[in-house]
Amino acid sequence: MHFWPDAGATFPSGENGGFYYVSNSEAFAVFGGGVYSFEFDANGELIDYFNILRGTTFNCGGGKTPWGTWVSCEEFFNRGYCWQTDPSGLFRAEKTAVTAEGGSYESFAYDDRNEVPHFFVTEDAGYGPLIRFTPDEDAMNCYRQSTPRDRWCTLNSGSHEYLNLIPDDNGSSHGSFEWIIDKGATNAELYAGSEGIDVHEGMLYFTSKSTSTLLTLDLDELTYVQESTKSGAFNGS
Repeated sequence: MHFWPDAGATFPSGENGGFYYVSNSEAFAVFGGGVYSFEFDANGELIDYFNILRGTTFNCGGGKTPWGTWVSCEEFFNRGYCWQTDPSGLFRAEKTAVTAEGGSYESFAYDDRNEVPHFFVTEDAGYGPLIRFTPDEDAMNCYRQSTPRDRWCTLNSGSHEYLNLIPDDNGSSHGSFEWIIDKGATNAELYAGSEGIDVHEGMLYFTSKSTSTLLTLDLDELTYVQESTKSGAFNGS
């Protein structure tokens, strides 16, 4: 069993109802940091366990892709990256281009409602804004392929934009937002220490542990709401 298990997800194995459970290891590379896959049969019995990403450090969060791979993010100061892995272990893991530089990355999500998908990455740091990655034309040629393996390269090239909040009033918990190309011009301190992220029906949700808030972004209307994780729905009041 690997050290310090962290984020994970399940994927169908295609073998008589079985499945894989992939699990990050938030350990140093020398202590087995990376990603591991547990293979179960349809009865939930473990039949195999193997490494699918090695040589990485502090693999914390991640997320699924539309084609059934697991993206694992390194929360490693300014040296971490996001890696695409195959739950079955048949294909070698690859470093993605969803981030422009090394960082302390946390979680990954996507919005594939439109012809051109967007991919999002949070960074667990005071200076790290939410990233939106858009595949370029070469990557879109991969995205349009029919097999999961041929779609891997969707994450190999594209452009990066960063979330900038525009509060309605000073200190307001709601307002509008924009995606800008200048990372240093964002107000990421308003949602520092970003953690988990998900997208559902055009709404993007992510948490900020530094501000103890949940941010909900309407990706179509470009508006947001920021709510406390210490009150309201989070404590039943």
